[in-house]
Amino acid sequence: MDRRLIDIRGGRVSYCRCGEPAIFFCPGPLCDGAVAHCGRHRRAHPGGLAAGYCLDCHDEVFPACVTADCAITAIIACEFVAGTGLRACARRACPGHAWRWQIFGPHQRGLGLCPEHGARLQTLTTHQLVFQIVAGTAGRPGGARLPSLGALRATFVNVRGQLLDPCSADDLYTGLASSLGDSPLEQRMRRLIGQDSAQRAADIAELHHAEAAGEKHITRLRQAMRDRGHHDLAESVRLSAFQHRADLLFVRMPQALLGRLLGPGGSTLRGLSAELGVEIRVERP
Repeated sequence: MDRRLIDIRGGRVSYCRCGEPAIFFCPGPLCDGAVAHCGRHRRAHPGGLAAGYCLDCHDEVFPACVTADCAITAIIACEFVAGTGLRACARRACPGHAWRWQIFGPHQRGLGLCPEHGARLQTLTTHQLVFQIVAGTAGRPGGARLPSLGALRATFVNVRGQLLDPCSADDLYTGLASSLGDSPLEQRMRRLIGQDSAQRAADIAELHHAEAAGEKHITRLRQAMRDRGHHDLAESVRLSAFQHRADLLFVRMPQALLGRLLGPGGSTLRGLSAELGVEIRVERP
């Protein structure tokens, strides 16, 4: 007699796989309501609901965070690619301990990273950083597109404090493509880089135009700072990017001078923005 699947709902006794009398059928994804379990192998819903799961299904539905002693359900899987098999890390973390690497811009869901790999980003070489950007994109379902050259440049500013010129940004993609092997992931990565080549050429022209316009705004910004007596700020401010469609001027400034650039409650920066007729934002590494 199969002791595991006797229907207690039909009035007969069911048994858990451990041999003890069962008290519930697990509704989880591995059991699908067809496997009975005893009380010792039942774990309650973490939200306090009446539903219970067997141990395996509970771990599948409510995985534990990789951070020790964290009781929050880990819903973000790490997409960092590593090892000879080029597989995603896949360790899971809760929203409070995971990283969201916004390589696609602020309005799309970024790559999920566990605490370890999130903290390692700043230690990666240029090649390794671009590899992770392309590999993470290639590993996503649904025909994801590579970050634009503008988004790639923003990533390098945020991770490395490094501003790339548009052609150098494109060279990072094409250089990576020439170094890739023939594994399934690397083939997808190469296709991703190739399919966006025409758009990147258009992006380069647009970024050069925006950069020239941005430098003109920086010249005006420096003069406005000097007029206010902030000569050291004028010497230190640098262009990060200019979005001409939105009139957004992103600037970089040494951390020690940021407070003076912002002013009380951001008043100095708002005044400079009003004078230039563009919104000035500080790019923070």
